[in-house]
Amino acid sequence: MLALLMTHRDDYQFRAEVLQKQAGIGRDKFQKIMRELMTCGYVKRQALRGESGMVAGSESVILDDPHRPPESPAVGTAKHQTTRKNIEAISFNTTSRKLVSAPQVRAAFSISEMTLWRWLNEPAMNFPKPIHINRRRYFRENEIADWVVSQEQIALLRKAVVE
Repeated sequence: MLALLMTHRDDYQFRAEVLQKQAGIGRDKFQKIMRELMTCGYVKRQALRGESGMVAGSESVILDDPHRPPESPAVGTAKHQTTRKNIEAISFNTTSRKLVSAPQVRAAFSISEMTLWRWLNEPAMNFPKPIHINRRRYFRENEIADWVVSQEQIALLRKAVVE
């Protein structure tokens, strides 16, 4: 099933019934396979909300690389904190024409595939769009570096407005 899912382009939207037919399997077997793919980290499911804020369905995101969610933090601790130290540790070159893979970007920012997906799909984030090569996503290193600088400038402006 994973091989079948990976043959489609990144923005492909599929329906369970169509995949079942293509794979020649029934509903129960399909659900069992999807649960296994979720357990292994290849599939992430998220709720879709309607106009009223009520759950209207769900969407599954297929990941190239399995990503296990981090262990639940203790009560009162943050799951992820982006600090100045973390941002300074990212060594993206602003003049480079080098391509950086999606897993490298996720590792540099300590984010999950889902967070990267949200950044790419949230216009306000203005995150650089990837280049697709053989169904893999690559980002221009200089665009990522410019984005980090712009985020720092936005943070400074917000801080100045608050003060």
